[in-house]
Amino acid sequence: MELGAWTTLSSEGGGAAVVVGEQTIAVGLGGHAVIWDGVRRVASVTGTSISPGRPRVVGGRVAWGPNLLALDAGTLESLKAAEPLHMPMDRGDVVRTYAWSGDGAWLARSVSTHGGSARVTLHDGATGQEIVTAWAGSDLAPEALWVGPRWLAIGVRQPRVVDLEGRELATIDFGGTPLSHLEANLDERWLIGVELNRAIALIDTSNWAVIARWAGPWADAAIAPDGAAIVGLELGGKLRLACVDSGRLRELDTLTTFVGAVTVQLGAVDIAVVGSGEVRRASLRVACRGASGSSAMSVSATR
Repeated sequence: MELGAWTTLSSEGGGAAVVVGEQTIAVGLGGHAVIWDGVRRVASVTGTSISPGRPRVVGGRVAWGPNLLALDAGTLESLKAAEPLHMPMDRGDVVRTYAWSGDGAWLARSVSTHGGSARVTLHDGATGQEIVTAWAGSDLAPEALWVGPRWLAIGVRQPRVVDLEGRELATIDFGGTPLSHLEANLDERWLIGVELNRAIALIDTSNWAVIARWAGPWADAAIAPDGAAIVGLELGGKLRLACVDSGRLRELDTLTTFVGAVTVQLGAVDIAVVGSGEVRRASLRVACRGASGSSAMSVSATR
């Protein structure tokens, strides 16, 4: 394993980040985003929408909340139709999170209602218009959503998978508490689920089986684009790395500890950690065989 030197940038209040080549984009709940090119701050934008949710690269844009940030122009578009209606006396729905599909065609939204129930809806990624209710219940509004190519994973107590018309496809045998994060690798064959302070699960999306569990005091986790490695972030800020080898997780050394870290992102060439008003980014090289165990895979970079 080879970990490069860390570069520290301001997140300007953002709680999550994504890396695109040499660019680092930090985004926040209040709709603010900042774009760094290397160590040069090139743009920042602030929208008017409450924007919970993780950023995802959609073509030449970064999508988070109901927003689409064009990286070339540094401009922000917000889909107002995807926002809950404002109602007097706080009687409207309250958004818990948003999640985008990789092609930008779909936007999922989780809300809690004034009556104490919760709903997850799917929206048109171009207009923001609601298409279908994917899940509804009396439990807490789920914090973890992931929109796949033909499915939506919902991190309720018994995680559900529905198709893009809201029909249930599967349930995932996890741990009985709501998930705090869901994330898939690039081809979306492998999905990880984070059970706060308890476990990370590796899920095979071909049959929705949990093939490996990694116990720990986890705050967050990320999976490499090729699905060959997982990084776990502990509540105390410790970063731990594991290879996915033949359906098992093989833990490597601890990478480092950043007290105050809240989210982590693992790219094909870099790792990025966000917390305490900063984004820290470094190159990472580690050889892992991958979940199939059939060939050598790696997460690697040079900066």
